[in-house]
Amino acid sequence: MTKRIVSAVPGRLRVKDPLLSDRATVREVIDSASRELPVLETHANPAACSVVIRYDARAIPLPEMQKRTEDVLAACLASRSEKSPPRRYRYRWRRSPRLRLNRYAKIGAMASLAASLGFAYTGRKRPHIVAGWVFVACLCAHMAVFRRTLAR
Repeated sequence: MTKRIVSAVPGRLRVKDPLLSDRATVREVIDSASRELPVLETHANPAACSVVIRYDARAIPLPEMQKRTEDVLAACLASRSEKSPPRRYRYRWRRSPRLRLNRYAKIGAMASLAASLGFAYTGRKRPHIVAGWVFVACLCAHMAVFRRTLAR
């Protein structure tokens, strides 16, 4: 059985699952929880794939509430898990070209800075200068990607 409860204190549970990014699934989970559990309030965040469930801690102890919540979630999400995952999880590995450029610029800047410092320590002047210019070029690429947010 998959554990979907990521935070549990008496009176409050936080449930996370990738299938909770779909609003219809969230609505189904909230409706089922409201029918079958002593729920006071729910708060859904599809962007974070989570649902917060507040309940009366005096009416039901925490371990019992966790078990019953897991059972309700298993019943609600069983039919959904057979389908393909939500679109945002299928294509998560695709980043925009701007962010890919920034990633390579940061990696290049860190590597060239380390190389530049290494060459400076060993006294090799020409490779130190070349590595320094590579660092400056990568830094400029990073700053160009985030040019709008630099002056905020």
